[in-house]
Amino acid sequence: MNNKNKKIIFILGLGLLILGLGFQLSNQSREIASDSNFSTSTPTNDPSGETQEIIITPADLLPPYQGVPVADLDADLKIVNQISSAEFERQKKILIELSENLKSNPADIESWFTAAIIKKFFNDLVGARDIWEYVAKISPNNSVAHNNLGNLEKLENKNYSVAESHYLKAISNDPKFSPAITNLAELYWSFLLDRQPDALKILKQGIAANPEAADLMATLGGYYRSLGDKEQSLKYFKDALNLNPKNEGLRKVIQDIEATL
Repeated sequence: MNNKNKKIIFILGLGLLILGLGFQLSNQSREIASDSNFSTSTPTNDPSGETQEIIITPADLLPPYQGVPVADLDADLKIVNQISSAEFERQKKILIELSENLKSNPADIESWFTAAIIKKFFNDLVGARDIWEYVAKISPNNSVAHNNLGNLEKLENKNYSVAESHYLKAISNDPKFSPAITNLAELYWSFLLDRQPDALKILKQGIAANPEAADLMATLGGYYRSLGDKEQSLKYFKDALNLNPKNEGLRKVIQDIEATL
């Protein structure tokens, strides 16, 4: 696996804070805004240090990309007005550069993801969707593409059945991929209220597959806390803290729950 497909989540940005947005980003020199709901090309949550080997169709066998051209940006003016004109032009230039690179290197998955994140930031949802669907086609076991498509369907299109299918595909590709597990649990818990028991089930399955995933344990603890089950909530919060002992937020939550016993 080349360095491009190893662990790479860094926070970069346009120097702009937009409420409700917080993005997972790739480790590139380009500064782009992104959303914690939308991920880069490589799963990064396995505490063992292992990363999923991503299958990519050989470049000479790739189908042509038939989505919205990479260099085109249907930007939301509300977003554009929140940044400087120079920054907006810089982001458009990055898309042009990515477009040229992808013409000669169509198997460059990270460049596809970078282009999609830029489009998503500017609310060009069709452009972002086209890229993620293409990545899912040329890299069939790429969990990130399906996770991002699931988020797009859940958060933007409110198409929950399609969102569920993408999350399930992402988890099938990589049972340890915490973002898809957490996002599917959120779908069941917050959007499909009659499926709330399935949120607990999918989180437990994720923990069974990845018993060192402190984030999944903390999420499960939070769900049990909202149900008023302090015993189970404490169990999973403490398990999460044991795996992440420097997390003072977890320690405070545990103290708050214990104070009510």
